[in-house]
Amino acid sequence: MNIKVGQVWEMYSKQDNGWVRMIVARVEDDIITLHPEGLLELILVHRREMLSSPDRFRQPLDAN
Repeated sequence: MNIKVGQVWEMYSKQDNGWVRMIVARVEDDIITLHPEGLLELILVHRREMLSSPDRFRQPLDAN
């Protein structure tokens, strides 16, 4: 699966006890930078982790 800048993903948040929408801000080699919608923080994730952890990362249910 290709991960591209501007894509919307969801990451499970234990703190929020639910799925949080994230925007892919940067793709550099195998490091993905995610930007939570509405927040100023950035989260770095390895591509392999995003693609192999469906309990933690998923494409939103309303994605095309």
